[in-house]
Amino acid sequence: MSDLYKESNKSLDKAIEYAKKINDKKKKDKRLSIANLWKWYNFNKMGMMDSAYAIQRRSLKNFSDNPLVYEKIASEYISQKKHLDSAEYYLNKALPLVSGTTAFYNKGLVSTTFGDLFVAKDEGDKALPYYFQSLDIFKKTKNKFVEKEIYNRISKAYQTKNLNDSIKAEYYYKKYSYLNDSISTNEKRYWEPL
Repeated sequence: MSDLYKESNKSLDKAIEYAKKINDKKKKDKRLSIANLWKWYNFNKMGMMDSAYAIQRRSLKNFSDNPLVYEKIASEYISQKKHLDSAEYYLNKALPLVSGTTAFYNKGLVSTTFGDLFVAKDEGDKALPYYFQSLDIFKKTKNKFVEKEIYNRISKAYQTKNLNDSIKAEYYYKKYSYLNDSISTNEKRYWEPL
């Protein structure tokens, strides 16, 4: 698997070189930011933390107007269940960068990560508004893969200590399972030989 990430980084290095040649600064920064975010992801997956932190620092310095930079930092803290106050700090920096924009995916991702933060704090009641907001967004984008994951997260929010609602947790888990099965069935149908 590590070889795939290495190959991906080689392609991303090429993309970065091409992006550096773009004259329009806004377009150049957008492409550089996206390529760096993917390299950061790859380095994390390969366990190359020094390289991941270097890209994180570079992204904070050069792409501070990209909400996904802050979302990624927050998401890493949340996945480790540590420094949750720092995760909230970075999410609060991301939030104004997606407000009023048409970047639905970014809004949905930041909302989802806010929900994840509150589930990590065992505050499902605070997570739900963020999850439902992101669910609305991803339904509009017709992204069934992300939509099913939001249902799973909603189910987990209902399982937190402060909600502890097994009926609603099961209801949303069934929605997740149904959508997951539907996607799997469609994928099998697509890949079946004619």
